[in-house]
Amino acid sequence: MVKTNDKGFSDFGGKIEDGELPHEIAAREAEEESNGIFQKKDVLKTIGTRYLYIPAAKYALFFYPLPELPDPVLFGTQEMHTGYPLEVILCNTIEGFNLRLHPRLVTAKKIIMRELRGRARYASMQK
Repeated sequence: MVKTNDKGFSDFGGKIEDGELPHEIAAREAEEESNGIFQKKDVLKTIGTRYLYIPAAKYALFFYPLPELPDPVLFGTQEMHTGYPLEVILCNTIEGFNLRLHPRLVTAKKIIMRELRGRARYASMQK
């Protein structure tokens, strides 16, 4: 799932507050920017501490696998935490990366796609 901002579609994310670790930042921001749809405690349990590092953006990217995708309408049209306009869309396939992406995600596209393909291969081997 991605959300809109002034530079295109982006992931849920943000900056360090009070000396948080990267996985704590990811969980807090997921809860804030999803208007509580993704609960911090659930995100923390699921994502662990492993992340992709995006060197061009000095950015840690976590994947939050969802057992089912929530209806994007549930997120609302405004971030409760910031008041910013909000539009969330599904991008659970490679076609999702044909959107106008935030520059940070454009530079990371190869890294993200490699990780997603690896996860798909691993999931198919587990069946």
